[in-house]
Amino acid sequence: MSAIELDGEDVDISAGAVDELGCHLTWPELQGKDTKTLERAKDALESIVSRVEECDFSTLPSRSASLVNLEGFIAYSLKDDDTAIEKFEHVLQHDPENHNAVSNLAFIYEKLGHLRQHKKYFQRLGNIHCTRDSEKRVIIRSRSLVDRGHAVRFFEQDSRQFSYMSYFYEAAENGQNKNCKTPERAEWIFEYALALYRRDNHFIFADASHMTLNRSFREAAEHFYCVTEINAPSVRNRALSWVFLGVLLNNAEGRALSDVLPDIPQVLTLTAAECLRRGLQYSHCPYVTRRVAAEYTRMGHYDEAMKYFDMSLDNLKSWFAYRHKGRLLLAMYQDDAYKYAGDKRELLLQAREIFNITLRMKEVHADYSDLGYVYFLLGDYSKAVRNFKYAVHSKEDDYFNPADTYHRWSRCLEAMDETEGAKAKAMEAKTVIKKLKELTMAAGDGDYHGDSCQGDCDKISTKDMPGYINLVKEYRIYMRIAKRKTRQLSFQDLPKSLSDHQTISPSKTLPFDFLVSFDVKDEEWALALLTRLEKDQKLRGIIHFRDFIPGEAIVDNIVHFIEKSYKTVVILTPNFIKSKWCRYELKQAQCVTMTTDRNTIVPILLQKCEIPKEIRDLTYFKCQHGQLSAMDFDKLKTLLTQPH
Repeated sequence: MSAIELDGEDVDISAGAVDELGCHLTWPELQGKDTKTLERAKDALESIVSRVEECDFSTLPSRSASLVNLEGFIAYSLKDDDTAIEKFEHVLQHDPENHNAVSNLAFIYEKLGHLRQHKKYFQRLGNIHCTRDSEKRVIIRSRSLVDRGHAVRFFEQDSRQFSYMSYFYEAAENGQNKNCKTPERAEWIFEYALALYRRDNHFIFADASHMTLNRSFREAAEHFYCVTEINAPSVRNRALSWVFLGVLLNNAEGRALSDVLPDIPQVLTLTAAECLRRGLQYSHCPYVTRRVAAEYTRMGHYDEAMKYFDMSLDNLKSWFAYRHKGRLLLAMYQDDAYKYAGDKRELLLQAREIFNITLRMKEVHADYSDLGYVYFLLGDYSKAVRNFKYAVHSKEDDYFNPADTYHRWSRCLEAMDETEGAKAKAMEAKTVIKKLKELTMAAGDGDYHGDSCQGDCDKISTKDMPGYINLVKEYRIYMRIAKRKTRQLSFQDLPKSLSDHQTISPSKTLPFDFLVSFDVKDEEWALALLTRLEKDQKLRGIIHFRDFIPGEAIVDNIVHFIEKSYKTVVILTPNFIKSKWCRYELKQAQCVTMTTDRNTIVPILLQKCEIPKEIRDLTYFKCQHGQLSAMDFDKLKTLLTQPH
């Protein structure tokens, strides 16, 4: 089933949707949680749900249902069936068509042997998904996806995992569709923007390429700004979106909203500080004030940061606020320019107390490392080393660059005259940086295969091979030249389309010569092919992120541009096979082939993978180490050139 259903489509989706969406009690990402993890999660959720403004079905329906459904899952996992049933029923009181709550109840009653109740809820699921109201179907599906994203992220938020992103992505795409009018869409888009922000953080830790960071910033900023424009019942997400725009600007030097939102005059000159102030104008809820305080710490506004941390903690005793207040105290101690009224050592003692509080809330790498560093600064080297050891053995390693722990550990050992150990930890820091980069690129959907790619591009050689076209090498040279000319490389450096500098030949039947269908992990190669064909061969290509029409449904864009393109070039890799959007594009191209007198699909096997059954009878171009032979490239040009 596609993310957006087409109006007028009359199809029974109940069985497929029920099976595809599943529920908390069947989602594989949530299985196997240990009792300690579940108990901590239970306590954390109770403190959030108890706050009316954080669990209000009238203003934040998706978030509220997600929180209570997660409570139900945890209760069931802790063998408290009655509480689980109570929680899921509570969701249904506010949202009678909540897929996940109904599905969870059907699951529980089946396990209990109450088959009459099981059948009752399973039939209810069928009724929910058989609605002919297309917008209602979108809301039901999006709520379910956001719910799953919330649940998976709740348990992954302290590790470098991004498996939840795909759920938020689809919901956000639904919310950005021009036919989606529900204010609830602000929640869906915000959750995806938050995931993009988190990934941006990790790309920065991993020293990703400029291309990757530029795109990462653009994607996150566009989605956060979109939330600020939606008139939703709750101002919470609007306020946080302004705050996160400020955070994104602070994340890396040289960032400006004018680079990513050039068509919105009112934001072109906004600074990070101005974005933070806009957030505070909308709300002083603890989530907003603690984020603002964390940024003020980075900006050196310590007194303001302390004020907002205390304000946040007065309303909600959160791990985040405690942790970053500890970081504030460390920053105040280390900043020689900061004049403290008393003995600065008092700041370290306060930080020590706070990090001990955070470690009682949850045990993460960052807090152990910071506590160890506090002990180092206090001169208690034995306790410092012990905490550094705990840090590197922690499974929860988010919010921090773990290489910093090894550098601190090295300094501590050196102070203890353990020269050999200090050198060993310094070497480990280098190893950790390399692994961090590899893990981040893999978990964060790749580096978009820029100069620092550590992903599948190791299978693509940029060494010249006699008789082959080195597309990736040519493309990187082209982009470096563009970077020198503009001093800031972005995807806007690509030609917007050949229509900008070449008129459509009246002898051509269709406005475009080819559309490139590819998975995002293979983007650099696809861009290399597009650039060569457009700039050198003067063909007119289509690529989704540049040419798809904003505000139109993804499926509508796909259908439109495939029909308007002479050929569809399919870049076959294992990533392509896993992508539902790639498979959808392939099916649409096949439909065009069946309804016209021409074969529209041109497959290119970039990396070894299973050939989709739809095109197994077609001859395909085969790359060697990511390069096409010169002979094959000439054939490709001929195939893509429309007859006169």
